[in-house]
Amino acid sequence: VLDGEVMSTDLTDGMMAPTLQGENVTVDLTDGVKISGAVVSTPDVGTDNGVIHIIDSVIVPPSIDVPAFYETCPSMAPSFSPSYSPSSAPSTSMAPSFSPSDSPSSAPSTSMAPSFSPSVAPSSAPSTTMVPTVTPSVVPSVAALDIPQTAIAAGTFTTLVAALTKADLVGTLSAPNGPFTVFAPTDDAFDALPTGLVDCLLLDE
Repeated sequence: VLDGEVMSTDLTDGMMAPTLQGENVTVDLTDGVKISGAVVSTPDVGTDNGVIHIIDSVIVPPSIDVPAFYETCPSMAPSFSPSYSPSSAPSTSMAPSFSPSDSPSSAPSTSMAPSFSPSVAPSSAPSTTMVPTVTPSVVPSVAALDIPQTAIAAGTFTTLVAALTKADLVGTLSAPNGPFTVFAPTDDAFDALPTGLVDCLLLDE
């Protein structure tokens, strides 16, 4: 998650935006709009305390060794697919995400278990390049709801909301905190991860 509200028209090709976790997401405008390899399927979903850009895959920070993390999951046989290796993806910021963020005084700890939350881009981002047109999907009109409330109302971010809850980020992303920009993966994006990885991520420690 990153500070500031950044609309799709503010994105520029090659832009690197820092997340609250201290890593970066990279903007690619050469073929549509991609954030660290994840395609933006629906841009500019407005909320009471920022904006959500819906993405079609989960952004994994390059510092996270997903196969190694997967092997630590109790009672789950490692069957990680190399195609999901962070080393094969561009450098990331998210994270969900909401997955994608000035940061609130109580920024989330970076020592927590890997959290596939959305990312947020800084309010100082340049706005010199127009973003290619993205055809939006159906998102409920939810005026005056903050980021977590908007995600819940949409009904397609149940895993993301669970991950945010697990990482104790719901309060951080709730009004009056913000504004934030969240790159939010859908439930389908989480379902595409290796079998058992999401369950492991959401396990009580």
